[in-house]
Amino acid sequence: PRVWETVRQAVETRRKLSFDYLSPRYKNQQPVYFEVSPLHLKYQEGHWYLRAWMLKREPQEFPGGEPEYIRFRVTYIQEDEALKLWPTVFPERFRTPPRYLVHYELAPEIGRGEISHHFAETQITRRADGSAEVRGFTDDVWEAGRLLLAYGDGCLVLGGPELRREMERRVEGMARNYGFYAD
Repeated sequence: PRVWETVRQAVETRRKLSFDYLSPRYKNQQPVYFEVSPLHLKYQEGHWYLRAWMLKREPQEFPGGEPEYIRFRVTYIQEDEALKLWPTVFPERFRTPPRYLVHYELAPEIGRGEISHHFAETQITRRADGSAEVRGFTDDVWEAGRLLLAYGDGCLVLGGPELRREMERRVEGMARNYGFYAD
């Protein structure tokens, strides 16, 4: 309850939030300290997520000094002394999520049907062979990749660069998991 209330209040008041975060993905199972400009809370796939601009990360600060837009599963935020709502109120520029291009091609067996508008400003170009080229925008590359993987081999991600990198990372990882190649 303390974590939820602190995070909710930070989002509503646009105030700086700090916390220790312990993800099962962390190999050393040690919490990482974050300071963020919270943007919004979203319930997705059975979990609450905080979307925020990361301002500081310890033991490692974000390389390049630019804030990174990141998502945190609320249940991984630790209820300890690092959980703090700061007096700093963020200006509007920290209230706008990034926009990432989503550009993909659907195979004819999918493209001939009704195509879902999963992304903002979706534009669909249908081709004579039944395939379709789809363009849109997202603020969540991870979620866009997860959604497009559901199309299986009926979808080829063409861009934007962030989504293409995310899909390549996932497919390479899956290929390793299934023994198609080693590191």
